[in-house]
Amino acid sequence: MAEFWSWYITGDLTYLEEMKSNNHTSPELKHNKEQSLNYDVIPDKFKTREYRRHASSDFGSVEIFTHLEDKLLDPYLAPLLRSDVMGLPPAYVMTAEFDVLRDDGILYAKKLEAANVPVTWKHYDEGFHGIFSVSVGSGAMPVGKRCMEDFLAYARENL
Repeated sequence: MAEFWSWYITGDLTYLEEMKSNNHTSPELKHNKEQSLNYDVIPDKFKTREYRRHASSDFGSVEIFTHLEDKLLDPYLAPLLRSDVMGLPPAYVMTAEFDVLRDDGILYAKKLEAANVPVTWKHYDEGFHGIFSVSVGSGAMPVGKRCMEDFLAYARENL
């Protein structure tokens, strides 16, 4: 995942090692986001397998963050980091149990709910990152078909 973000944000792998260890952001940003993202809203059922929060947010590189700040705080790239979500259009958030982005999706859905933005959140206990890719064709899986059907039903009703 860090390699993907490095290519996307910088066009190369300059900060790959820093991204792998979450040192590409400043301690101040981590502290501010820790204050605005309430990890307590993640339901307990998702905190079973080796779930742990970082003990400290007092690490990172101010220099690297300053260089990448415009991209890292772009709400289109990282909507979870957006300070104000009030007034955003209704959203459909899908999370999958076996996805490195699962908690980010949950936090975003909860953040939208707290700001009274209409949000439909669907979670797939047996899902994984890239679940849409197994919704059709010879490799289709029941969970992939179900998540695609749910999304299409939402789209038909709301778009």
